[in-house]
Amino acid sequence: MLFGMTLWWSAEQAEAVCTEVKIEIVQEATFERIAFDARMAITNNDQGVSLTDVRVDVSITDAEGNPAGDLFYVRVSDLKNISDVQGTGVVAINTTAEVHWLIIPSPGAGGEDPFGKVYDVGATLTYKEGTQTKLIPIRPDQITVMPQPELTLDYFMPSDVVGDDPYTSQVEPAEPFSLGLRVKNSGYGDAWNFKIQSAQPKIIDNKDGLLVDFEILSAQVNDQPTGTTLLVGFGDVLAQETATARWEMIATLSGKFKDLKVEFEHASELGGALTSLIQSVNGHYLVHEVKVGLTGSDNRLDFLSDDTADADDIPEMIFDSQGRDYVVNHIPDSDVTVAGYPSGGNPTVSLTLNLPPSGWVYAKVDDPGQGLVPLSGAIRGDGVYIDSHNVWISQVKKKGATGYNYYLNILDYREASTNKTYTFQYQDIGNDTTAPVTKVVFGTPSYSTQAKTYVTPATQIVFTADDDLSGVAFMEYKVDAGGWQPAYPLDIEQLGDHQVDYRSKDRAGNLESARTLSVFVDDSVPVFGSLTASPPEFSPGAPGNVGAMRSSVISATVTDDVPDLDITLEIARGQGAFNTLPVIRTLTGKAASGASAMMEWDGKDAKGVIVSPGIYSVRMRADDHLGHTAEVTGAVTVSDFNRVAALDPNLSGEQEFPEIYGNHVVWQDNRNGDWDVYHHDLSTAATQPLVSGAGNQEKPAIYGSEVVWQDNRNGDYDIYRKSLAGAETVVYAGPGDQINPSISDTWIVWQGNQSGYWNIYAYRLSDGETRQLTSDIRDQVKPKVSGETVVWEDYRHGLGEIYVHDLSTSTQTRITNNNYQQMAPAILNGSILWTDQRDGSRDIHYKDLAGGQDLRLNYEPSDQDQAAFNGTSTSVVFYTDYSAGLMDPNVALLSVTSGIGYFVSLNNARQEEPAAYDQRVVWQDNRDGVWQIYSALVQLPTDEVQYEVVVGFNNMMVTDNVTAVSPDAFSLLSAWEGKFGLTSLKQYDPPTGVYRVADYDMGTHAASGDNFTLESGKALLMTAGTGGIFVLGQRTMSNCSPLTLEQGFNNVGTLCLPSGYSAYDFINSVGKSRVISIQQLDKDTGLWRGASVRDGVIMGDNFVITPGEGIMVQMLGKVYGWTP
Repeated sequence: MLFGMTLWWSAEQAEAVCTEVKIEIVQEATFERIAFDARMAITNNDQGVSLTDVRVDVSITDAEGNPAGDLFYVRVSDLKNISDVQGTGVVAINTTAEVHWLIIPSPGAGGEDPFGKVYDVGATLTYKEGTQTKLIPIRPDQITVMPQPELTLDYFMPSDVVGDDPYTSQVEPAEPFSLGLRVKNSGYGDAWNFKIQSAQPKIIDNKDGLLVDFEILSAQVNDQPTGTTLLVGFGDVLAQETATARWEMIATLSGKFKDLKVEFEHASELGGALTSLIQSVNGHYLVHEVKVGLTGSDNRLDFLSDDTADADDIPEMIFDSQGRDYVVNHIPDSDVTVAGYPSGGNPTVSLTLNLPPSGWVYAKVDDPGQGLVPLSGAIRGDGVYIDSHNVWISQVKKKGATGYNYYLNILDYREASTNKTYTFQYQDIGNDTTAPVTKVVFGTPSYSTQAKTYVTPATQIVFTADDDLSGVAFMEYKVDAGGWQPAYPLDIEQLGDHQVDYRSKDRAGNLESARTLSVFVDDSVPVFGSLTASPPEFSPGAPGNVGAMRSSVISATVTDDVPDLDITLEIARGQGAFNTLPVIRTLTGKAASGASAMMEWDGKDAKGVIVSPGIYSVRMRADDHLGHTAEVTGAVTVSDFNRVAALDPNLSGEQEFPEIYGNHVVWQDNRNGDWDVYHHDLSTAATQPLVSGAGNQEKPAIYGSEVVWQDNRNGDYDIYRKSLAGAETVVYAGPGDQINPSISDTWIVWQGNQSGYWNIYAYRLSDGETRQLTSDIRDQVKPKVSGETVVWEDYRHGLGEIYVHDLSTSTQTRITNNNYQQMAPAILNGSILWTDQRDGSRDIHYKDLAGGQDLRLNYEPSDQDQAAFNGTSTSVVFYTDYSAGLMDPNVALLSVTSGIGYFVSLNNARQEEPAAYDQRVVWQDNRDGVWQIYSALVQLPTDEVQYEVVVGFNNMMVTDNVTAVSPDAFSLLSAWEGKFGLTSLKQYDPPTGVYRVADYDMGTHAASGDNFTLESGKALLMTAGTGGIFVLGQRTMSNCSPLTLEQGFNNVGTLCLPSGYSAYDFINSVGKSRVISIQQLDKDTGLWRGASVRDGVIMGDNFVITPGEGIMVQMLGKVYGWTP
């Protein structure tokens, strides 16, 4: 949300001419809110036709089935592999399109029930397959919309502000005033992490060139200082609750605000007015900040406002800090009697309200002290002290003359029987012996250190002063050896160091001792030395347990007159003029002048995705806080960890769907005009056509020296086979199409549609027996075979499920059973892989058919697909990873047992359809403009889990490898003195709720504190003086025992986590009703990241949990035997 406050501010110049200035204060409000991501994947498995005229209509209904679409803003947020879903989209052959919709509920959609309201989100998919139009209803998924906040923002700005009086020769101080804000949440949901970022006031209209400036000095939230000038963070504004804020401002000239306008705009891309949770934004003239003080009131300041903007600034309303509004009754002068005036002998004044009404009353009379005597307080006739905020003296600039009019004000809540007399106590100014206190306010740009303040020749310096009793008479300053002069706003044009002295004098004649300020006027830009990258080439995709460089440090020396600088490093893809290149990552930091500015790049883009290999341009920029910037550019190279190359480069045709066994690679190749099967021998590097001729020969598979493929030389597709050194033969040439063959040592399997639907068939190599394995009217597709076991993708239940068939016993087993898509299975030696969408994205699942569990191998938020074993072992999986986007898939590998993996190739083209045998992986790759078969010899990951100890704070789990070094804290501190320089160990003890602490003195080599026993599974908070690597152990069953999580806090770890396993995954696994929060130590910053559960909703940072690190978990109850 963007807010703009536009105010006409009027003041008089010394020649009695009234002039107007228009200022604007722009503010941006942000907060977290409920939104949903709806995702649909449309897979076209058809071998010969694209899906055209694709249209998807999203529908939303409430729990009773009534249409509820008008309560939501729905728009397509992302399209991949399809250009449109409004009726013109196309899904190409063998392609998966992905569509995301952003769904934002409108206010009220969540209702008032704290458990929210349930809605069904469904869709209708319409498309053409050839000339046939198909309409498919998509099964709805449920969403729960929690109650939402409904915010009203009321701004309060005073009418009169006090600064310098243009009719006097001396300079009077600017008196701070408040820009107030009340945020009232009338909804039934919380406004999470509500913030408002304000800009400094900006003069946008000053036709007469009035010498005036406005500045925001500080900010408060709920009467507490924020520590920042412009940003106010409210935290969570709870349902039916109210929060307040104020910005303290000054104006250098006395004047009057009028024509206050407050406007706000909700981002149209987020639904505009339909979804805006800010119901209204209102502007009010602030008379004074008061305190209601009634029974049940909080102790925060409230806002007394004049909503009619009358000439006398008479208030009509109180807007209190708890969201209540009160009418205020004005007692006119004729009904107020004032007796006495403050004097040295009797500093009291009596005030009587004649016939006052009940409720809130307000009176304003001429100040008997004429503004010369400060007010101490007031007591009502019944002995009640009036809150000091509710009695005050106000001043209003006299029009066309020197000086001010001063008024005595009182606000009180009265019953009919309340005493109507008040005694006002003034201060005795005869004893004023204390001089004023003068402060300096620097305009922008400026930057202050302990030693001095840095400004530019255009920076305005404003003086303000406060006095305890008689008030400030004048302010003055001098620069360097110059004489004293009235303290008008000042700018210093001469560059370099300057000394500014300043002081004030009050009306009692007390002169302040001169204060001194060091100011440096700078108008130069920082100066960079040359930029270097170390190393100049690195491999961010390398696995963590090898010695490859996975990051590069970009550095350059920078100097400036300002001692410390803000540094920004931008990384862009490619080479050339930097401003023409796409920036993929921006890093920020600081550097001291004269030192080297250093930034480490881990090879990831802004989304955390490892970038593709290539040359990247880098630009380092330095900012001296004064608007002076400089930059230096250079380059760094990202490379693949593995050596990647095309097997048989030939750009005259496409090469697709590779398969590998031993040293033999086969694929389909159309370099000769139609599809042929080619063979490459890795041992000799020779490539030759294995099968060519009429028609297309496609989708080859290989086992040993036997190759099978689908062949349409006779008009439809049949299955053929050929030995690498023998003749080809027909496996099956029946009616219809036979496609997607797979081969093992004993069987060939394929899918055939001779019955009108796709079914699975098998052919035994030993005797030529052919079997039909399925006969359903729904499709069974993409079979794979290993030994005597066949696995396929089965649609007999609706969406795809995974089935297996044991050819030795002729038994079938359903492996998966849920309402989401499972597809693309692979099999090797009794273990299977498949792609599974039950958790929203496409993930790789694994199962050992000999009784093993269904294991989800990937927990990354992106898609993974096309999984394959490496041909010799079921412990290593290769797959296609879409973390860089559906149009930029990459080949990756993963250890099933350790969860350790890395990218084989990261080119920003498409790498798909991996196949592997032992350490050799092949895939199809279009980096050359046409599909070619690429290959790499990879280093397989081990099951070893390492922990990187950094200098400073660490949180490492205890394993058997740790206790083998030392069984207790003291001996570990001693043993690792030289290795990691440990000075402290802490282990949390859930039964007592405290940390057990052991310290180590590096000077005396002695440990002290609690010599606690190290317990495997718990985590150690360690303070280290030296970094290094410690091997925590192998990911084996003995190291992967279940965890017990105690009620309260736990600091624990595990070696056994799937790739990409996150904080949200952990909370969902343990149960949202059981977990309060989970925290992870960020070793780079020393700060904790956190996620928590609030009202059944997971909030916070969804960080990835690393095997072997400690995590701090707060539990509502005890949980036994947790595993991921």
